[in-house]
Amino acid sequence: MTTLKAIFNFNHINPNLTESDLSELKALYKYYHKKYQLFKMTYKYFKKVELACNIVSVSLVVTGTIAGGVTLNPIVLRTISGAGLILKTFSEAKNFKTKIEMCKFAYATYKKILTDLRSFLRGVEFNDK
Repeated sequence: MTTLKAIFNFNHINPNLTESDLSELKALYKYYHKKYQLFKMTYKYFKKVELACNIVSVSLVVTGTIAGGVTLNPIVLRTISGAGLILKTFSEAKNFKTKIEMCKFAYATYKKILTDLRSFLRGVEFNDK
């Protein structure tokens, strides 16, 4: 939120902007800043969930294989390794990679929009960009 406060209270706002333009740009900045933060947090969340699913599924498969080999019991091998395979299948069914890419694209786009809005507040004409 410090960035949001800094953009509204800094000295580089163009004095030629009317009050309606200024309030509109500030409202747009506030809206897109919120969208940017939400998509960035969602991106980080999906990255963590995908990583956790992959690590847990691999560790379950490896643990099941080792435990089944040590105990010579195929039931242990099936249950523990099966749980890892089910988790991996769940992870692939949720399609986290696509969600990660979409969130990354969205927050990168919103970041560019915020940069453009800051430029407009500083006095760059709308038609120049």
